[in-house]
Amino acid sequence: MNGALVFLHGVGGAGRIWRPQADHFAGRHNVLAWDAPGYGGRALGDEVSFKAMAAQLAEDMDDAGMPSASIVGHSFGGMVAQQLVRDFPDRVQHLILSGTSSSFGRPDGDFQQQFIAARTKPLDEGNTMADVAAAVAPGLVGESAPKSAVELAIECMSEVPETTYRAVIAALTQFNLRAGLPNIACPTLLIAGSEDTTAPAAMMERMAGRIPGAQFIVMEGAGHLAPIEQPDRFNQIVEEFIA
Repeated sequence: MNGALVFLHGVGGAGRIWRPQADHFAGRHNVLAWDAPGYGGRALGDEVSFKAMAAQLAEDMDDAGMPSASIVGHSFGGMVAQQLVRDFPDRVQHLILSGTSSSFGRPDGDFQQQFIAARTKPLDEGNTMADVAAAVAPGLVGESAPKSAVELAIECMSEVPETTYRAVIAALTQFNLRAGLPNIACPTLLIAGSEDTTAPAAMMERMAGRIPGAQFIVMEGAGHLAPIEQPDRFNQIVEEFIA
């Protein structure tokens, strides 16, 4: 075995959205494709916060026999990863952040309000999570994304309980670890999709500039769901970095 790898999914995802990565790295690495609290049939828990999720992740790593690991966090999962490296720095060998941010920004900002409304307003109007998934997922990928990537995203998002989805969206609005970026001491890589409008490449590049020694890579043609849009390229980038 070449060390442990932990994959953290986005707000509309699940551990199984990392299937292309788990299949690729299995056998050479101890792999955990994590389901956050409230996902994959897990109970949501009494406290829905990034500190609570990072603490749960540390416990789950213990259960999986992972004193430390290379952490790959996508979108919301990238925020959990940042909280983990802040609260449990010894647990993180490498930090790989994909399509994420160090801060949600002002909850009353135009982008933030549009983000929340696009995801919760349809539920308020009586739509189901499947309806939300069908409306949101196609806009998260690049123009050249395979149909299978959109189908997997819709499938996973449709299965997220509405209570979980709402609670995590609310937690996102409170996330802000930007001031702690200069304190990240482990080898760090940021991966952006050139067509990602949720976590734009320019924003992620600025974020990388605040982390000492961080590397930054743009995946051309990828949108927000780069790990499943271009899994072979994503896996190659991760593999080369942790090597």
